[in-house]
Amino acid sequence: PLRASSVAGRSVIERRSIHEPDVLPLVDGEYPDTKALQQKYGVRAILTMPLLRDGEALGVISLLRREPRAFAPSEIKLLETFADQAVIAIENVRLFNETREALERQTATSEVLKLISRSTFDLDAVLGTLLESACRLCEAEGAVLFRPDAEGSYLPAAGHFFATDPVSND
Repeated sequence: PLRASSVAGRSVIERRSIHEPDVLPLVDGEYPDTKALQQKYGVRAILTMPLLRDGEALGVISLLRREPRAFAPSEIKLLETFADQAVIAIENVRLFNETREALERQTATSEVLKLISRSTFDLDAVLGTLLESACRLCEAEGAVLFRPDAEGSYLPAAGHFFATDPVSND
């Protein structure tokens, strides 16, 4: 859990770096959630740096030492640089994924529009392609489109499931 009772948690919550040259005296009071880490690995010195993008914390980098010793200003600056680079990498992946997803949506829309233009009177084919595209883009196992009948009851009009052929209008 993200809590101020761990060094990394506090770094994220407070959106600032935290440098503890010797965390051992602090694990029973200020940082109790760091006690298990300290005991398991013998951690004494901790330097944390939040990964910030527009004030939002995307994560945190922590440097740990078994020796109780302060990190040098040049080491702190280097960790800041690595944190900035990590934020850039995370943002680049997010933008790449958004672009890829937008392209997939545009491709699916194009496929449906092409089918509509070729099959103006074949509603089952158009709805089947639409549902298939929706399943693929939303990573769903299936989709069903319901339409009202003359009495106002909604009945399945078309469906698509990966394991079987599209559902008929039965």
